Amino acid sequence: MRDRDCVLRRQCAHLRERLGFSEAETALCVGVSIERLRVLLAGLTWRPAEGIPLATVQGAIKLASHRKATRWRRRHCSTCRRPG
Repeated sequence: MRDRDCVLRRQCAHLRERLGFSEAETALCVGVSIERLRVLLAGLTWRPAEGIPLATVQGAIKLASHRKATRWRRRHCSTCRRPG
């Protein structure tokens, strides 16, 4: 491993936790657009700071997957469909 600095995974996690994520990085992790990410972040309890904390990113991932599953159930599950 020439010309590379190696760090432990734990050190990298601590650095990331301290610095946080940008909106673009968070949107990429969650798999949504930045506009959709802002809607998800509005639904989470967190204090906007310079970087988005890892716990908030994990919460956004969970919220996005929950909302995606709920939309799918409403479209495809007969018990969730409203009589129209």
